[in-house]
Amino acid sequence: ELLGVDYQLGLRAEQTDRLLTQITLGKNYSYNQTHLFPSLNALKKIDNSQQLQFSYSRRINRPFEGALNPFPNYSDSYAYVVGNPELFPELTNSVELNYQYTFSSGVFLSAQTYYRSTNNSITQTALVGSDGRIVLSFGNVAKTYATGAEITASIPVAVWFRLDPALNLYQ
Repeated sequence: ELLGVDYQLGLRAEQTDRLLTQITLGKNYSYNQTHLFPSLNALKKIDNSQQLQFSYSRRINRPFEGALNPFPNYSDSYAYVVGNPELFPELTNSVELNYQYTFSSGVFLSAQTYYRSTNNSITQTALVGSDGRIVLSFGNVAKTYATGAEITASIPVAVWFRLDPALNLYQ
């Protein structure tokens, strides 16, 4: 605790070492990278019924096997999927600020805000192939941003029944 704020700091290091060997194509696709994942969580109790929370974290989302497989997967006569073995993992930085209030009646109210930015966002792409079929693939084609706010409540109506309404605004 520092200045009335409870906090938790973290740091994780992760090594990704991927080697895809495509014998049929005669190609190797390698990805070798060390990533650091810091985190921070802070909680400030304003009084017995109110608190503020702040958090920051960095996350990784690795491409799934199908997104990496360069061989066509024909699901019907109109389209097929071809993976991209050169995909990088997505890295997301996430920041959240939350306010919570508990009324003496047991009603709980929470207002949460967040901002996330993702580098190397894995996006599905679609092209029309030379044979007229749709070719679906994957690429690290964007840097994406998401912002939002969510208001939730928990309202005890009876011992056996509780209402939990929520409103989420997202962009």
